[in-house]
Formats: sequence, structure tokens, C-alpha cells
Amino acid sequence: MFTGLVEEIGNVLERDGTRLVVSADRVLEDSDLGASVAINGACLTVIERGPGHLRFDMGPETLARTALGDLGSGDTVNLERPMRLGGLVGGHLVQGHVDGVGLVVDLTRQAETARLTIEWRDKALPRC
Repeated sequence: MFTGLVEEIGNVLERDGTRLVVSADRVLEDSDLGASVAINGACLTVIERGPGHLRFDMGPETLARTALGDLGSGDTVNLERPMRLGGLVGGHLVQGHVDGVGLVVDLTRQAETARLTIEWRDKALPRC
């Protein structure tokens, strides 16, 4: 479970097929092998932790249902560690499991906020 609050912005250091390597600083803490990290809101499992980076494998379902497969070197990503039981919940409860990809059809800025209108093409999504 995640709160939906981005902890830091990372950069894609490498993208090779199903392998994704991102720069990280703050989320390196507590992100050992097997840990969950939300990358742009989608939950991935750490397969390697190195100085200043985390490595992930993306499965076929992740590539089919998210936009993570479109990432390339230099792209920025939102990073978030999972929430801890007993810890402060500063956002919302978010699973991080993606059911599909939507298409942004409108963006309206209002002062310091923005309103997105998203459409989906998969007829099964409204039932998720």
C-alpha cells in the first residue's frame, strides 16, 4: 500500500527491454532486495540496489497495463516507498497495482492546481 505522495523524482539511467534502472536517493533507505517501490504509481520490486540507483524487472502485465514500457534513458519518474503500519498517512491509501492505461484528453490549470480528464478504451475498466 502506498500513500500516493511522491517522495522524490528519479531519472531513468537505463532501460533495456524489461529491465529498468532509476536513480534514487531518499527511497534507497529501506529499499533492499525484494522491497516494493512505486514508479509513477505502479508497484515494482527491487532486484538490485546500488550506489544511487535501484534496478527493477517489469513483467508482461506491467508493460501491458502501464506506460512504464515507454520510458527511456533520461526520463524522470516519480518514486515512493510503501507506507508502514503505524506510520503517519499523509496522503491516500493507494495499492499501486495498475488495471489499465488511460488517455489524457484535457488538462485545465486552475491557479496552483490542475484538473485532468482521462478516458479509457478498455470496456472492463469501469468495473475494476
